Amino acid sequence: MQPEKTLGKTVSGATEYLTGPEIASALSNALNKTAQQHPDSIPSTEVAYVDTTLESYGALWGTVGLDTGSIFKFMNDYPSITENWGSAGGSESILTPAELGLKEELRSVKQRFENLNWIAALA
Repeated sequence: MQPEKTLGKTVSGATEYLTGPEIASALSNALNKTAQQHPDSIPSTEVAYVDTTLESYGALWGTVGLDTGSIFKFMNDYPSITENWGSAGGSESILTPAELGLKEELRSVKQRFENLNWIAALA
């Protein structure tokens, strides 16, 4: 804990910024790695990314979908802002993991997907 740095601030926990297709690829690779290691437990799987509109996302998920979809839309429309959160991006109230010396402890999406117990998760 670093209250001298974090008190009254927001800490961004993002380790990386990936596109939808990049996330789908990482998930597909992790699932297929598990399928190769445990062929009787889960089948080989191909994950696809399907681009959608905010309206259709909202129709599927309701108000929560509209809120979440709006966040995704903002991140997509303004990548330079979302990739530069923190003091370096001009906001003194938002800290990044690197500013707290935490970058090395955090895991990438690929690492998190590969370390999940997919057999239990998909059971």
